Amino acid sequence: MNSLRQLVREKLADGRLPHDSIPRVWGGPGNGESCHACDEVIPQAAFIIDGISASGWGIQLHVQCFSIWDAGRAPDFRLRSDDEATRGDEARRVEGRWMSA
Repeated sequence: MNSLRQLVREKLADGRLPHDSIPRVWGGPGNGESCHACDEVIPQAAFIIDGISASGWGIQLHVQCFSIWDAGRAPDFRLRSDDEATRGDEARRVEGRWMSA
């Protein structure tokens, strides 16, 4: 998990992933797309999150990768344990910040 967080951090830093929000997303079963965060295939058995960022980037991510990317855009992003990451994700959903910039 930490290596995925590190990869997302690197992609955010070098511009391979966008920093801005995705105002609207949609999802469904994967169809062999490549995840923009982890570069792995998103099979039909997995759920894909698709969206277009505020700056026009098209992005496709596994659900878990989307969560890590969304958290990674925050200025206080740090490598956390799986338990801490889950608690943080739940807090963002409850606070209504899940999709906020």
